[in-house]
Amino acid sequence: MKNITLVTLQIRNFKGIKELDMSFTKQTRIEGKNASGKTPVADAYTWLLFGKDTLDRSEAAFGIKPLDEEGDEVLNTETSVAAQILVDDKEVELKRVRKERWVKQTGALEATHEGHTTNYYVDGVPSKKKEYDAFVSGIVDEELFKLLTQPHYFAERVSWQDRRKTLLDMAGAVTDLEIAQK
Repeated sequence: MKNITLVTLQIRNFKGIKELDMSFTKQTRIEGKNASGKTPVADAYTWLLFGKDTLDRSEAAFGIKPLDEEGDEVLNTETSVAAQILVDDKEVELKRVRKERWVKQTGALEATHEGHTTNYYVDGVPSKKKEYDAFVSGIVDEELFKLLTQPHYFAERVSWQDRRKTLLDMAGAVTDLEIAQK
């Protein structure tokens, strides 16, 4: 297993966070009152790595864009999350940027919002999604990441059959007779 250390995290226009730069130490605490922005920090890091939030929802399902006072998406914004991480003491920079795509049709007075594009970067070099995902999975397995970082994931999101298999894999094969004898 690789030793992975989060060094810095830069968040721009992600959910309720307009701009946040964080540095991490061996033990960093993120604390605050309810609805103060703790979950969006975790969601941003998970989105950077896997394109999902901490509840395993895709960005289309959980909405990464900031909202205005009326609860509507703020348009003309670029959402980005970048992190410097140490992987076995080698520094790696990852960045994911989601941009709006505006198209002005011939003869139209104004451009219309036609969706989004997402750009991926590894150490500042643009990457295709497939390459980026392969790079990230070479650092950490998504399922293992969820098991280690989300306290309720194992009990609530993993089927009982897979939980049983995981526990037996960790503990080794134990027979009913061995259990009864103990």
